[in-house]
Amino acid sequence: MQRVIVDGWTTREAAGAFGLDERLVVRWVAAYRRCGMASLREDASGLYLRQRLAFYFRTICRGVAQWLGTPSAAPPATLSPLRRSHDDRR
Repeated sequence: MQRVIVDGWTTREAAGAFGLDERLVVRWVAAYRRCGMASLREDASGLYLRQRLAFYFRTICRGVAQWLGTPSAAPPATLSPLRRSHDDRR
């Protein structure tokens, strides 16, 4: 989050640098802006682990699909908009 909030990186750049989903970075930044450091303690380890496992699973599936010679599904061209559960304006 420091890269996005302090250093001026885009969420896409930060997500790509650390191998995370951009929507996850957007969620983390929004939660930090709402709740500060307390937002980082809420189930962060479980969410991070799920994101990493999903990333590795997609990578393995694409590799197997290429090895078999079948075209893999291309990632979506644009990200889906996030649903708001709280008002992020402060």
